Amino acid sequence: MAAKLRAYLAEMNIPERLADEMIRTPPESVRFLTREEAEQYGLLGDDPAYADMEVSAKANKLGISKVEYYERQTRYESECRPLLINCSQALLLSQSQEPCNRYYQCKQRIFPEK
Repeated sequence: MAAKLRAYLAEMNIPERLADEMIRTPPESVRFLTREEAEQYGLLGDDPAYADMEVSAKANKLGISKVEYYERQTRYESECRPLLINCSQALLLSQSQEPCNRYYQCKQRIFPEK
């Protein structure tokens, strides 16, 4: 049982030392981790393996490599992200749709939908 649990936790990117602690903890002593403990175990924030898997799927959908996807993402951040902020402001203030049109055109230029 412990070997299967360890294999599963490893597959889920749970640190081995946390798996050890989980296995050693009797049921009556189970507790929630503190924020500090969760940080020490690397449980907070994005999971790099999952993020990589997402990028692979997005790149595959676009028919491009991950390297190309990351290059486009960098372009998106510098060229389109400011336009998204302008679009959000225009929507909040019930202004012209033009800032949103510019944002969507920018995004479509970098990440064209098939």
